[in-house]
Amino acid sequence: MAIGNVIPFSQGIAKIVTLAQLQNRDVWERAFQNKCKDHRYYEIVDETLEGDFEHHYLVLKDDPSNVRAVQPVFFVRQNLVEGVPGRLRSVVDLVRKTFPRFLTMRVLMVGCVAGAGDLGACDEKDETWIAAALLASLRNYARQNKASLIVLKDFPAKYRLALEPFRSNGYARIPSMPMTRLVLHYQTWDEKIIFVRLDKECRNGRVSLSGGKTEKLLRSVFVWCATMRSMMNASGLITASRSICTFISTRCATSSRGRSNRD
Repeated sequence: MAIGNVIPFSQGIAKIVTLAQLQNRDVWERAFQNKCKDHRYYEIVDETLEGDFEHHYLVLKDDPSNVRAVQPVFFVRQNLVEGVPGRLRSVVDLVRKTFPRFLTMRVLMVGCVAGAGDLGACDEKDETWIAAALLASLRNYARQNKASLIVLKDFPAKYRLALEPFRSNGYARIPSMPMTRLVLHYQTWDEKIIFVRLDKECRNGRVSLSGGKTEKLLRSVFVWCATMRSMMNASGLITASRSICTFISTRCATSSRGRSNRD
């Protein structure tokens, strides 16, 4: 893909850039300044999760000089037979020795590779404008790069109102697994390491529980660790029963009408 391409749309332009072109720019720092994952998180992801992902950024402007958003996007090649066992997978693997892309799909994803997605608005009041700009530019961008599917990856429910126009333009909203939170009962990282090591020693039978205070302390730590494991198992069950994130996709390269896809 030619970096620096400009995609015009009715409200402005979208310019495709790399991380190197964004770093140390004020608009990049402002785009996620009020988010839990700010621009530094995206820089780490871009620099560490390479190989299977092509990281790019859409600089959205309403005129040649006024930047209103910086939206991270990435391309990934999806294996359509991932997890398929047995003879069918063996046949596919055999074909891929000659045709490596057999039964794969190039996908354009909007958001974050590692975690929930956010709209990269320089001003949070512009989120509706940004959603409209993405709707107007993403399909052309995907076609230029031969992507068959567009996915707005794991956008939280708070963006549903801004992203609602996507649903009436060939996209489908699909619930995805929500982020989970777990309260960890320690004050510092060093305290956590101590608890983890003690839990491991207790489970492996390497700690001698002799003496009043030592035995009481270690038993308390062991109970605490067992409770934490139970809480983690419970959080998994809660996660499976709740869904608060949006997952929006559409086929874009094969049809100009962009029929919705619920696969």
